[in-house]
Amino acid sequence: MLDGSTARVGDKIRVKSGKDGAGIRGVVQAVEAKRLTIELDTGKTVEYNSPDVCNYSLAARKAWIKMPGRRVGRPKGSRQCDRISVTLRFDKALWHRFLLLEKDGKTGPRVELFNRMLAQIVSGSGRPRTIASVKSQEGSIG
Repeated sequence: MLDGSTARVGDKIRVKSGKDGAGIRGVVQAVEAKRLTIELDTGKTVEYNSPDVCNYSLAARKAWIKMPGRRVGRPKGSRQCDRISVTLRFDKALWHRFLLLEKDGKTGPRVELFNRMLAQIVSGSGRPRTIASVKSQEGSIG
């Protein structure tokens, strides 16, 4: 059973303030007792004691155990905007290419980009168009 009480390989962390390298983020590579081997975002590998880092993944596991019905990081009933959360699966190579464009600032905000794309697909008669009709009207999608 998942108890959510210990760090795991792959956990995302941030070095706590007051420590050497404070604020730097990384990913846990190995766990030995309370000692963590961490690959920092800079590419450097270092070791810290568990109390010296803020473990975001561990916090998320504990929150999931406490409130498994919680929706996308907000307690039920809270409503910040008129949006819904959607999970999509993309081809890995295509997604990595998109992330590079996003990093270079060539796509704009992700939510606005996907909203524009969906609006184009459903525009016109108000019903979804097929991929074939989008390709024939625009030449290609991509």
